[in-house]
Amino acid sequence: MEQAKRGVLPEHRSNHWIDKTKEREEMQINFLFIGKLHIKKSRLRRQDWMNKKMKSIGYILLSAGIAIFLYILLHEFGHMIVMLSVGATITDFSIFTAHVSADGGNYTDLSDMFMNVNGALLPLIISYLYTLLYKKGSTKSFYRIFSYMFMLIPIASMFAWVFIPFVYLHTDVPINDDVTKFLAVFCESYHPLIVSVMAVVLIGMGVFLMIKKRVIYNFIEEIKQK
Repeated sequence: MEQAKRGVLPEHRSNHWIDKTKEREEMQINFLFIGKLHIKKSRLRRQDWMNKKMKSIGYILLSAGIAIFLYILLHEFGHMIVMLSVGATITDFSIFTAHVSADGGNYTDLSDMFMNVNGALLPLIISYLYTLLYKKGSTKSFYRIFSYMFMLIPIASMFAWVFIPFVYLHTDVPINDDVTKFLAVFCESYHPLIVSVMAVVLIGMGVFLMIKKRVIYNFIEEIKQK
């Protein structure tokens, strides 16, 4: 009693107070540990997200470069096939300047038109075939992104065949590209907007294939991955 009056706690109460203090200290340590672990996990998730985004951007740039190169190759090869078929001699072929030229050849109006349009048609047809063989269940990032680019570029090139006939119909345009060279012969007998309609049909077929084979869906899934 005398010890209690002097402010000295009994032994059992003192031990209880010590245990409570230790428990609070342990809880504080646990909270600090959990907080640090959460911050570390958050940093790792952010770093992982950044790595995936940088990887996707790299794949997009690489795929676009390869797809453009292949498009130019197939485009010029499409012209060259017709040139050779009419007996012309190839004098120049360059991928880097996107150019092919030839001497001679027995051209008709039909072969002349086909020579000009085949530069756009050949890569488009090959991209159709590629899409038909596309493995929509594949989870490989580069394959998904490259397939999208390989299909997109030939389809995008067809928009020139949609819009230039409208310009050709209303103004005098210089005949210095594949579309206007084609129209110069085609429009002697037919309306230029027929070309626009056919181009829209070809674009629609390509987009339909990309949707049906999940090329677009898989590409979006890749660039949106968290």
